[in-house]
Amino acid sequence: MLLSKMLKKENNNFDIIRLLAAMMVIYGHSYAISPQEGKSDLVSNMINFDYSGSLAVKIFFFLSGLVVSNSLLNNKQISSFIFSRIFRILPGLILVVTASTFLIGPLLSTDSISSYYSNGDTYTYFFRNIILQPQWFLPGVFDHNAQTAFNGSLWTLPYEALAYALTLITFVIIGFENRKLATLIAIVVILDPFIGNKVIFSWIDAKNTEISLLAPCFSLGILFSMWKDKISINKKLIISLWVLYYVFHNSPYVAILFYPAIFTTLLYISSTPLLLKLKLPVDISYGVYLWGWPVQQIFAQFYPDSGVLLNQLLSMLASVLLGTISWFLVEKKFISIGKKTAGFYSGKLAN
Repeated sequence: MLLSKMLKKENNNFDIIRLLAAMMVIYGHSYAISPQEGKSDLVSNMINFDYSGSLAVKIFFFLSGLVVSNSLLNNKQISSFIFSRIFRILPGLILVVTASTFLIGPLLSTDSISSYYSNGDTYTYFFRNIILQPQWFLPGVFDHNAQTAFNGSLWTLPYEALAYALTLITFVIIGFENRKLATLIAIVVILDPFIGNKVIFSWIDAKNTEISLLAPCFSLGILFSMWKDKISINKKLIISLWVLYYVFHNSPYVAILFYPAIFTTLLYISSTPLLLKLKLPVDISYGVYLWGWPVQQIFAQFYPDSGVLLNQLLSMLASVLLGTISWFLVEKKFISIGKKTAGFYSGKLAN
């Protein structure tokens, strides 16, 4: 199937792929939050250069690059892009940060209520996190857990916002129709970490692939969207990519073969008849991602000897519940508001 056809909403089930990725993040984090002797991450054991949580984040970034740039290139509306991104990211984030700071935090803190609310760190946690400047700790909360950060998943959001901003700025500068130059830029971004981040992201340690490969994954998604009318996602392509990975899996550049293979495979799976029948009425992956770490920390605090498997299962169930509440309480409503706001400003600019 041509990618251009696959990108039509009725021909894919990206929502369930993103939900599974959010579950992978919970799965991967559990080994740090609720460590158990003899238990280790399956993905890390299989490929050695990544673990499930980090791989899941890269899947998020690839799909974001693909879907968001496809939307931008289709409608070329700057205001629509800006408002849709703001109203997608911030409402769910503000909900989880507000609940964490002013409801969950004081209930779990070993400090007294008065001490908790008089501590400046309580308020800097709230304000810094809602402006995408992560602060990890709340006073007296999770101090005795294996991991003491209240929400270790928030680190990805500044990078996601930066990716959106740089994408928009790049297309505004070079033009939405300049596919060749945009392709060249995307390729440079993709290759940069493999030459030591010497061209663009010199401030990022190339060896820290959990961060340094986010931009390449996002850019690969953009590259796919720009050439969607030429790229066919089929079994032949997938088999070829996995054969290349297998042949060169001992190469120092194995990642540049692995990630395209896994991403393309997921695209193919998302368009299969089975997954199309499993379309969800809600898009809760973002909420599950945001709530996953705090929920895992809570279970780790109250059931410290329960083991990694129970932490995974309980956290996934609770995070799905909270993600669903988040979707209906704020996310769905604000996505609609974002679309209306974007439409209003687009109309104003057109007049």
